[in-house]
Amino acid sequence: MKKLLKRLPLLLSGVGLVAVLVYSFRPSPVPVDLGVVTRGTLQVTVEEDGKTRIKQRYIVAAPLAGRMKRIDLKPGMEVTSRDPLAIIEPPHALLLDPRAREEAQARVETAKARQKQVNAQLDEARASDEFARSEYERLKTLNRSSTSTQELESAAMRARTAAAKVRANEFAVLVAEHELRQAEAALRVTQNGPPSEGSPRPFEVTSPISKGRVLRVMKESATVVTLGTEIMEVGDVEDLEAEIDVLTTQAVNVKSGAKVFLEHWGGARPIEGHVRLIEPSGFTKVSALGVEEQRVNVIVEFRVREEYSGAIGDAYRVDARIVIDEAKNVLIVPHGALFRNGSGKWAVFVAEEGRAVLRPVKVGRDNGLEAEVLGGLSEGDQVVLHPSDKIKDGVAIASRENRDGRREERGSMTSITRQVASTPPNIRKTIIALEKVSMQFGAQAVLRNINLSVAKSETLAVIGESGCGKTVLLKLIIGLLRPTSGRVLFDGRALADLSDKELNQQRLRFGYLFQGAALFDSLNVFDNIASGLLAHARLSEVVIRERVAQRLQEVGLPASVATKRPAELSGGMKKRVGLARALALDPEVMLYDEPTTGLDPIMTDVINELILQTRRRHPVTSLVVTHDLKTVLKVADRIVMLYPLSRLRPGESQVLFQGTPQELQECRDERVRQFVEGEARDRLSGIGERGA
Repeated sequence: MKKLLKRLPLLLSGVGLVAVLVYSFRPSPVPVDLGVVTRGTLQVTVEEDGKTRIKQRYIVAAPLAGRMKRIDLKPGMEVTSRDPLAIIEPPHALLLDPRAREEAQARVETAKARQKQVNAQLDEARASDEFARSEYERLKTLNRSSTSTQELESAAMRARTAAAKVRANEFAVLVAEHELRQAEAALRVTQNGPPSEGSPRPFEVTSPISKGRVLRVMKESATVVTLGTEIMEVGDVEDLEAEIDVLTTQAVNVKSGAKVFLEHWGGARPIEGHVRLIEPSGFTKVSALGVEEQRVNVIVEFRVREEYSGAIGDAYRVDARIVIDEAKNVLIVPHGALFRNGSGKWAVFVAEEGRAVLRPVKVGRDNGLEAEVLGGLSEGDQVVLHPSDKIKDGVAIASRENRDGRREERGSMTSITRQVASTPPNIRKTIIALEKVSMQFGAQAVLRNINLSVAKSETLAVIGESGCGKTVLLKLIIGLLRPTSGRVLFDGRALADLSDKELNQQRLRFGYLFQGAALFDSLNVFDNIASGLLAHARLSEVVIRERVAQRLQEVGLPASVATKRPAELSGGMKKRVGLARALALDPEVMLYDEPTTGLDPIMTDVINELILQTRRRHPVTSLVVTHDLKTVLKVADRIVMLYPLSRLRPGESQVLFQGTPQELQECRDERVRQFVEGEARDRLSGIGERGA
């Protein structure tokens, strides 16, 4: 017994040492991002760009022939129905011409017929409006249990559409009445004949709308006009609608009255509206990729006029999201958690007691950001987002910590992403930040004290002369270089604090389009695009082939390109293959390094369009490094201009400019102007002498 007691400390030490060794060599949990299965509303949308247009515009034409005086009105000036738009002096010969009187009489008869027609259309519109309003009121008064929210919303939409048709027809009646008055006035001039002495009385052409603005002046100088000559165009710039051209294959799913959200128009919030009309006739449009597409215009009625009044005008660009399907009170899982298992069916990894559990799921509606769950998950389940090849059934996992050291759980993402897409950059979540970053190679300083932030879903363009550090900036952001001083943060985490494994995981959230495309010469196009999927995604061969084909289609390349080698491709095709490869893993951030360098003007615009399409199809944050001002003005939400350190003034920031494309064009700094206008100026001084 005494011997046992003497050996007890040694035995305990041995047991402790074994426990420490076992604990030390046990597998550490894999850090993951977690999402939460929620219950809510899922929307499936068609997303296209379009433009605003004035709902009711009117071409003012000469009601009789004569000499028109010079017009002093300019585009943008306000006009009312009492203001003369033009003054026409009819010649004596016209007043004596029987043919002119007959033409004037015919115009009066035509105007009367037109007035009867629009009055009938107004009566029809008012009847439809009355029925739609009564139907809406009836549904409102019914018991809640017998009327679904969707039925009530549909009835309200029909009522608003009917009211809009009444307003449009009321405008048509006013215009018809004005045309009749003008035609009758012109007839009286011809019937009265010329005066016994002096010149004929001038004829005043007035505005057909009670209040509006001049849009265009076709005839400004004094000139002789004939009957029907177009003089100017007027309209109410505060009464707008949007014209969105969509593919006919998508338009078949768009219904009249469908909800529409107009984004990226410059305001803080999306403009809400609904589909008023799907035009019955389509048209052929050649896309920027050179592909002929059949499209049709969808006309969107704005819901609240005050949301945009005075902020936007005619032919302003907007991005539209047209809701083609909506399901309320359904289970929703982030799309980033879904993957195909070995049998090609959908599955997710559910976080249960610190471990990843493989679970098959049944999926319904899918908008690319979220998916409806029909079976396999419950509300509140935590799922692993973008699972890497390290995640297997039963493996230990741990949620990544946010900056405050607390567990971060990422829930349903569509509503968040879409709110960000229409929110100004200064109030969005910052996803990339550089804090007092400096970089030098040996004695050569490239960047100095750079402070920069990039908001989620923002497109930031970085411009500047060659050698000012633009490409170095991209390499710092992705962690290929480490700054000499300062910090680079991605999604709240400093890259310098990450292990190599964690840094590699973060890089999977980036897509990178290299300046020269950087394709693997020994691989064909298919293998180039699939390389990232094969290395990092848990996908079957069938799914990988589908993904590659989809990305090729998105960048406008035919499926036959998949078997070609990079040496067989043009410069523009290489860029597009590089973009398809960068998008294959569905990155959160896209980095474009001189995406249009070495391309002709047409292919340059193709790449610009692809950058815009990428933003619409995928909720990405984009950084574009470029010299091309056309690219900057077309794709950027915000612009940063770097300046070479060797030419900075003492104590001056290397970020010479930071602002919107419009602010760049208005900037008066001489160095910014020199870059924007592409002028050599003082850079040529001394070259001639040195050459001699």
